[in-house]
Amino acid sequence: MSWRGSGNFGGSGGSGRNDGGSAFSGGSAGGPPLIYLIGAAIAVGVIMLIIALAVGASGGAPAAAVPAAAPTDAAAAQTTVAVDAAATAAAAAAAPAAATATPNPSILTEPVGPAVTTGSGTPLSLGSDGDMLVFDTTALEATAGKLYTVSFKNNATAVQHNWVLVENSSVDTVVAAAAASMAKARNPAGAVPPGNTKGLLVAMPIVNAGESGTVTFKAPAVGTYIFLCTFPGHYAAGMAGQLTVK
Repeated sequence: MSWRGSGNFGGSGGSGRNDGGSAFSGGSAGGPPLIYLIGAAIAVGVIMLIIALAVGASGGAPAAAVPAAAPTDAAAAQTTVAVDAAATAAAAAAAPAAATATPNPSILTEPVGPAVTTGSGTPLSLGSDGDMLVFDTTALEATAGKLYTVSFKNNATAVQHNWVLVENSSVDTVVAAAAASMAKARNPAGAVPPGNTKGLLVAMPIVNAGESGTVTFKAPAVGTYIFLCTFPGHYAAGMAGQLTVK
């Protein structure tokens, strides 16, 4: 069985030839072939796709790099802070050490002598007479075997003093021992006789001007004793007194 149309594609008025031209050739107006237009469109599309991919790739790189760099920067910042903190702590620890002089072991800071004891006893108070090289009290009394606490106030404005109790016969020995101690310390604050000096009973450390010193001691046997200042030249200038023990 066959089928046949009643006419051709050109219409009843045509001769059977398409004057509009082939799909792959130019039309009657002389335009470019359709195949070229399609190819050009495809080429443009491909180029645009390549550009889009390239832009997308280059635009995504910084975004990916930022999170990776951030931890590194944070770690570096933390390291810097840690180093600065350590340096500050080291400087803070070194400052007090630099500001505080090393103590001189030859300078006594506590009372010495065989009669020195701990605790407290009956108070005995005296001081220096202003800037004069004398005590404001030159006579003290005590009871043998009883505890006494001497409070000495240096009332001078610049000169150092101390209070030292000795046996009458040992004054020169104690003064010489104090001078030797000062020479060893290379400092007038070292002018205190050692605790084992013959005839020494009590020796108070050197007291700075305007400050006070205290010492507790057990009163010796009945008799009279000399107290004096062993700072260089003070005993010779008359800075001495007498303790009478009953």
